[in-house]
Amino acid sequence: MNQDEKRTVGALRRAAEAVPVPPSLKPDAMMERLGAESPVAPRRPQHRRWLAAAAVLLVAVAGLGAAWGASLLGSVPHEAVRSAPPVFGEAAAVRTASSYDEVAACFAAYQDRIASERGGADEGFFGLFGDGTAKDAGDVVEDMAVAGGDTGASSASAAAASGDFSTTNLRTAGVDEADVVKTDGSCLYVLTDDGSRIAIVRADGGSLESVGSIEVPAGRSIVEFYLDGGRLFVLTTTAWYEADIEEVGTQVVTFDVSDPSQPAEVGSVTQSGAYRTSRFTDGYLYVFSFLSFYEAPRDGDPAAAAPLVDGRPLRWDDIFLPADGEANGYLVVTAVPADDPTGVTAQKGLLHCSGELYVGSEAIYIYEDNYRGKNSATDIVRLTYEEGKVSAAGQCTVRGTVNDSFSIDEHEGYLRVVTTIYGEAGQTTNALFVLDGAMNEVGSIVGLAEGETVQSTRFMGDVGYFVTFRQVDPLFTVDLSDPAAPRIVGELKIPGFSAYLHPYGEGRLLGIGWDVGDGGTGGAKLTMFDTSDPANVTEAGTLVLEGIWDIEALYDYRAVLVEPDRNLIGFSARGLEATEDPGDGGESAYYSDVERYYLFGYDDETGFAENLRVPVTNDPGAPVRGLRIADVLYVATDGSIESFGLQDGEPIAALEL
Repeated sequence: MNQDEKRTVGALRRAAEAVPVPPSLKPDAMMERLGAESPVAPRRPQHRRWLAAAAVLLVAVAGLGAAWGASLLGSVPHEAVRSAPPVFGEAAAVRTASSYDEVAACFAAYQDRIASERGGADEGFFGLFGDGTAKDAGDVVEDMAVAGGDTGASSASAAAASGDFSTTNLRTAGVDEADVVKTDGSCLYVLTDDGSRIAIVRADGGSLESVGSIEVPAGRSIVEFYLDGGRLFVLTTTAWYEADIEEVGTQVVTFDVSDPSQPAEVGSVTQSGAYRTSRFTDGYLYVFSFLSFYEAPRDGDPAAAAPLVDGRPLRWDDIFLPADGEANGYLVVTAVPADDPTGVTAQKGLLHCSGELYVGSEAIYIYEDNYRGKNSATDIVRLTYEEGKVSAAGQCTVRGTVNDSFSIDEHEGYLRVVTTIYGEAGQTTNALFVLDGAMNEVGSIVGLAEGETVQSTRFMGDVGYFVTFRQVDPLFTVDLSDPAAPRIVGELKIPGFSAYLHPYGEGRLLGIGWDVGDGGTGGAKLTMFDTSDPANVTEAGTLVLEGIWDIEALYDYRAVLVEPDRNLIGFSARGLEATEDPGDGGESAYYSDVERYYLFGYDDETGFAENLRVPVTNDPGAPVRGLRIADVLYVATDGSIESFGLQDGEPIAALEL
């Protein structure tokens, strides 16, 4: 969040806190109003958390109850309908461009469709392709169809040496992800609020000492970073409020932090486009950025629109073409070796319009909503990666839309995809598809949970679990041992829904979500499922946190701390809390939006136990992370770090960054 956004949210928050909430808008009343209708959360919100916060604050100021409900439970995206209906279940090869003119034709085709939908022709993409006609686009589509240091024995050094510290919660085991807070068991590395600095803090048994920092030049902003082998790999992007539109770019800057007090830059790599995400595995950093056509150079030469990697344009034969022959930008993919942070071993561009990424242990999947037909669909492109090389492996279209990256999963050469299918009249059903390595459909289950939408999914080997929701929360269990014949083997219905699922030891599955029943929305809900018998899953324990309306972990899985071996479940949450108004003897109250960090444990006999609840001083929407080193919990925000003993929950130290 930049400073202008923070000021806006801060002003809304202060205004909200100063205005008494009418009885009709108090939490209980709002929950009743939400419960009066069938709450639906068909898609995970793609906007930043601060937008949700702003929506709730506007409720308090202006009484927009419906806006609060939409913020809490999400909304269905609406996009333009494309011209040609998709073909489902048939794999196709991914073509590389034979010239920059083929690339230009894809941009022109996209432009022509948009102009047609607007009822008139535009002047072309800033004149880059002349009159903007797509005279070659049909040929492109036809071709595609055919082609188918301290040395003392401190507790911090002991924890670092033994590896006794928590790590970032990952989507795929063994595939590391960047974050805004990292630790090596000795120091904490924390991204500060303005995105220009990473604070380095020594953490020793709960004590906190600032020992160094890393800064980037003005005009660039740190997004997130990796910590591996004594090196910090920092992902930065051009700050949008300072950049010329032609200078949007992503840079990987590598620092040697073997001496945390004296970090030293050892290399950098740049690529066109705003930073999207990245992954680190087997000694290589894979970086993804998106360059929209509107941000590309416009000097009249189609080649000038090609993305740059370290100042050199991608060759056309490193650019993958879209299946439908139209695009409005590039997904730029590079591979940077950790031992040579100035080099690039792969550089590719994928033409597409939007989409999300899932990275498995063998391949990269780009999935994008497709609204070309009467029913919803998802285009999926598969790129394999290994030892710093990236290759196209296939693509296909499946029915329905994907809720999030947990609904698409790679296992032993197969891809499993869970979708919600939206019909022309707005009706919904759900489905599961199994695809082989070439992206051919080999198995499926369709027609599940009519009228409901997928809220969360978790695959665990040959078993998959997914939650749908309308008024109750069915948890489906799927046997995937035979990819050609997946089958539902269990279904459990409980009130509310789990928006995030996480394995919690042998035979246990943790759910984090919302308590929604006939009486309305009651707040956040923790559920422990007993999955020891996948065909007969039961609800082993629940805990409801009343008044909670926002949980960061439901938008960003990296924000949850889950260590079953330590019996730790930690995350931050925001809620409305009443404060007495002394002006009328307490008959009415003000409601303040409060963020707290929670730490829970679970026992089969006694259920969930709240072991820690501490206030968090943080800007709305800014990330909060809980990390463990030995027996100490560290709660880090973009402006401070606090430490607490895990045995007694008592505060140990605090440090402003």
